[in-house]
Amino acid sequence: MIFSLCLAFLVGGCRGEGTTVPPAAPAADAAPEVTEARPTGIPIGTASPTAAHQPTGTATVAETPPAPTRTATSRPPALCSPLAGYSFDDLSQIVSAPFAAPRPGKDDGHHGTDFAHYGFGDRTTIAGAPVAAVMDGVVAAAIANSVPYGHFAVIETRRDELPGWLVEAYAVGEGVSVYHLYAHLEDPPVFAVGDRIGCGETFGLVGNSGWSGNYHLHFELRFGPIGATFETMSYYLTTTTEAERANYERWRFGGEFVPIDPLPVILRGAEGIQSPD
Repeated sequence: MIFSLCLAFLVGGCRGEGTTVPPAAPAADAAPEVTEARPTGIPIGTASPTAAHQPTGTATVAETPPAPTRTATSRPPALCSPLAGYSFDDLSQIVSAPFAAPRPGKDDGHHGTDFAHYGFGDRTTIAGAPVAAVMDGVVAAAIANSVPYGHFAVIETRRDELPGWLVEAYAVGEGVSVYHLYAHLEDPPVFAVGDRIGCGETFGLVGNSGWSGNYHLHFELRFGPIGATFETMSYYLTTTTEAERANYERWRFGGEFVPIDPLPVILRGAEGIQSPD
C-alpha cells in the first residue's frame, strides 16, 4: 500500500503515504506475513457494519483508564472538519486519493484518504491550511520525520466520547477506541503524548513531509484497543530501529488496529458541528 501511487498524484497524492523521491516499491507480497488473525467484527471499507468489533493483539493498554470526560447522554452529535476553513462539502470535492482497504496481514491498499488541491474556490493551494482534530481526544502519537508519514499525529477518542450514531453504526464495544491519524504535516507536532485536544482545535499545517509527492493531508481512521500509544514509528529501512519498525507493523497490518474508510464517517458526522473558520 505505502508505495502504491495515489490517485491524482499531481494534485497532492503520495507514494505509499507519499514521498518526493521514494525507493523502489516492493511487491505487495513482500510485506511481512502476520500469523495473528485480523479482527473480524468490522467489514473494512463499509459505512454500516453490524457486528461488534473486539480487537485482538498486545497493545500498550492503560491498566486503569481515566474516567471519560463525557457521559453517554452528552455525546457530541457530529464531527469537525480535519481542515479548518473547509466545509464538509469542500472535503468531498478535494479527495486526491480515496481509501482502499488493505488485504489482511498485508501492507498494500491505501489506508486513509488524501485531501489535496491546487486552485479551489479562492484558495490557490492547500499548503499551510490548518489541520484540526475531528473529535475530542487524547494524543496517542506525536512523531517527527517518520517514513512514510513525515511529521504526524495520532489522536485517540475513546468509546464514551464518540458520537452515539458512530457507536451504533459500527457496533463499537467496550474497551474500543477510534484512532485518527494526520500525516505529512508542515512541522513536527508541538504537543506530547497524553495531551488533551478538542474537536475543531488546530494543531498543525498541511505539509509535504515524509514520503509525499505534493502538499496534502493524509487522514486515517482505525478501531483499536483503549489506551494505546506510540513514541516511535517508521517503515522498514536500514536507518530505522527495531522499535520503530515494530510499531509500524503494529499500526499498519498487525491486526490490532483496523482501518476503515474515513470519508463516509466524516460526511455522516457533518450533521451538526461545522468546520471552524
